[in-house]
Amino acid sequence: MSDETLVADPEVAVKRACGLIVDLDYTVFDGIATLEKTCEKAFGAVGVTVDKSVFVRSLFGAKMVPSINALVGTGSETKAETVLASIVSAMDKAIETSPPNPAVVDVCKKAIETGCKIIFVTSRAMNVVEARLEALDLADGLVFRADRSDRFGEYSADSWIRAARMIRLNPRHCTAIASSALSVRQAIVAGMRTAAVTNPLINFQDFTGADFISAGNDHDTIVSSVMEILLSQLN
Repeated sequence: MSDETLVADPEVAVKRACGLIVDLDYTVFDGIATLEKTCEKAFGAVGVTVDKSVFVRSLFGAKMVPSINALVGTGSETKAETVLASIVSAMDKAIETSPPNPAVVDVCKKAIETGCKIIFVTSRAMNVVEARLEALDLADGLVFRADRSDRFGEYSADSWIRAARMIRLNPRHCTAIASSALSVRQAIVAGMRTAAVTNPLINFQDFTGADFISAGNDHDTIVSSVMEILLSQLN
């Protein structure tokens, strides 16, 4: 089913309502810092030494296999496969203990308090995700389990649209919170307003088009700015 079909489906739209769709893996929990640590360990285990500052710049938002191959070196396909498997496994495991982003958690709670519909997008195991959300008092939110992307930190426009469909809202009545420029652009393509809540490790990415970019802003500014975007959709 095409993105256009999903957007145009009249049964999806609920007027005068708003939805918050949140990247759980990299935004609610700091998957970007986790990726950096995971990569350092995974590459080191196969004898590849790379300055850790290279990992996020080279891998986040990039196609997994070619970017890992480039760092491992030609003729090392087996090493690259081992590294990728190790990174994916470690990232799946890390969601169990990764610290949450307090500003994003507060936005989610305020959205629930104001009656907005909320859904979290993830590629991690549902039982782990649901347990973590319950511990954060965010169990009122739904969870959409997206297919794994071939890029670190990306959710496609189709994933954002399907998440909106799950809460029975047209994407244009939704605000997406994401960490990567790729995911932000995909949410814009889906027709959503967007807030880029980023990690300083990826401030080099181009977030042009986002309604709000968190870089350089404090906790209260992030919360109030995202809530302003979200609630403006009620008007």
